[in-house]
Amino acid sequence: QHCRRQWSLVDDPSLRYTDLAGFDRAMVGWARERDLPASPPARLLHLHNEEKVLIAERGNCLLALNFSPDQSYPDYHFPAPEGRYRVVLDSDATEFGGHGRIDPGVVHHTAGKASELSLYLPSRTALILVPA
Repeated sequence: QHCRRQWSLVDDPSLRYTDLAGFDRAMVGWARERDLPASPPARLLHLHNEEKVLIAERGNCLLALNFSPDQSYPDYHFPAPEGRYRVVLDSDATEFGGHGRIDPGVVHHTAGKASELSLYLPSRTALILVPA
């Protein structure tokens, strides 16, 4: 009848909550190391409701989220501050129970007059990028 958090779900190996908790710990630890909470509020760079994609910037870091349960985008273009970026956290990494579809060694460059970045955004993933 009442909604409640079930913290024990993270301990069930048949569920994916253990992997999600691992990514959450890594993300929070990374944000603390960079003192991200002290940086100015996030700035929305791109939001596409139909594609279920959100891109934001905070403290010179980019956060790319694809909430689509079934649509991956192999060459997703969006406006970004000019520069070179590398992925530092990837929810699709095998260490977080993902498929490892993102190559962490790739350096992504903005291009064009509109300063756009192009990324592979697998379905249901979160990427954090920093200047390379």
